Amino acid sequence: MITVKKHITNLALLLAASICSATPVILVAPTNSDAGNINQGEPVNFSVEVYNKGDQTLKLSATSGCNCGKVDVEPLVPPKEMVLLKYLVQTNDMQGKTTRSVQLHSNDPKHPNINLIFRMNVKAPIWLEPTEPTLINLTAGAIAKRTFMVKSSSQAPVVLGEPSGLPQYCTARVQGNRVILTVTPYAPYGRSGFTANIPVIKPTEGSVNAVVAINKGIVSEPASLYLGSSSTATVKPMKSRVVLNAISPFTVSAVTAPRELAVVVKKIRPNSWAVEVTMTKPLAKGIYRNTVVLKTNQPGQSSLRIPVVAIRY
Repeated sequence: MITVKKHITNLALLLAASICSATPVILVAPTNSDAGNINQGEPVNFSVEVYNKGDQTLKLSATSGCNCGKVDVEPLVPPKEMVLLKYLVQTNDMQGKTTRSVQLHSNDPKHPNINLIFRMNVKAPIWLEPTEPTLINLTAGAIAKRTFMVKSSSQAPVVLGEPSGLPQYCTARVQGNRVILTVTPYAPYGRSGFTANIPVIKPTEGSVNAVVAINKGIVSEPASLYLGSSSTATVKPMKSRVVLNAISPFTVSAVTAPRELAVVVKKIRPNSWAVEVTMTKPLAKGIYRNTVVLKTNQPGQSSLRIPVVAIRY
């Protein structure tokens, strides 16, 4: 009798353990989708298979990474079943190679979040080459030129209007379907950028945009130092760093900093330096703001100011 009771007890324990260990298990195929070439304005429908390989109901929700896409998925997936996640993307304002993402959330304890990637190459009736944002490295005292070409799917010649949105240190000259952009030596030091709008008068009315980023002299990345935020009870020092880059070698010869900041400058490469800043004493509550000043041998940029921010609560 005792043996029978023991077996029943063991069986109950095994059954309870199996129930407790049962979980939903998500499997997604594919996590990366590519629609290939798509005409601008044509909606794109993606579908992804979402499986539940586990022994409990899989709960799903999803969020789109942009307002141009609408995602739809069944919220519950029974064990050993599959549903389709559908993603509709509107391409009216897209051009060139484009990537969109969807975050898929589930109650699978091992995979609560899965990032889905959707790619497409949107062909517009008029487009700009190069299609990628343009980076221009400008040396002190020199100018730089870049040529952009506007193309059309029509056989008619492309007629352009005058570009707009240019900063004071840039000029543009239209030559046929080309726009020749000139960046003068008066561009500000560091990193700056702008978007030039190029009107297309023929064959169809419209416009294209040229996105340009300019590096001149020493560029601080990031542009300022955020040491972080912490409680007044926190003993760990607040610390962060920026990296200084230039297209040619440079030196950092001296540093001026307030007493509560310790600054270490390290040469990474001939044209790259790291600046590490550490808070050496506790701060009063509130936002701390100050500046670290670096001396360099860069023409026109001998003094480089790095803003420093920290928060103590």
